[in-house]
Amino acid sequence: MTKERITHTAMVPVQFQRIIESMRETDYDVSSMQAMMSCGSPLHESLKREIFELFPCGVIELYGLTEGITPH
Repeated sequence: MTKERITHTAMVPVQFQRIIESMRETDYDVSSMQAMMSCGSPLHESLKREIFELFPCGVIELYGLTEGITPH
């Protein structure tokens, strides 16, 4: 993340959990991050708090992206 200077990402909650766990072990520079989206399932409140503490851009949470689509 630090080397590539990632600016945007979309992940499911478990991916956010894994990244946060790895950040506890190693100090990463995440200042390049401009937008993050969480999708696939709801974020638990404690995970949201950690994301907002660690990432300056916060997170946009989208849930239920495909549940309303009617197949043709």
